[in-house]
Amino acid sequence: MRENGWDSLVGETFSYCVKHDIDVPNMDDLFRTQGRSQRKAQKITNLHCFRVELFYAILDMQLKELSNRFNKTNTELLLCVACLCPNDSFAAFDK
Repeated sequence: MRENGWDSLVGETFSYCVKHDIDVPNMDDLFRTQGRSQRKAQKITNLHCFRVELFYAILDMQLKELSNRFNKTNTELLLCVACLCPNDSFAAFDK
């Protein structure tokens, strides 16, 4: 997800927003922090804020929760079961 998931998520989100007449921020504009002085705020773009501070942070939290919940054996079992998914003609299955 970290390497390939961002582009598809943003594409789906933008198409949803356009379909439902929701304003989409320009990703190259500076991100405006709420409740802080704009002079002291870091100068980061919307793209950086959404990708690094939200998307990556949430992925890291989810991975941490999964590794706390499942041990190595359970994780391997889940990966093996996931290979049996019929999407893409069982592309993940490897004898």
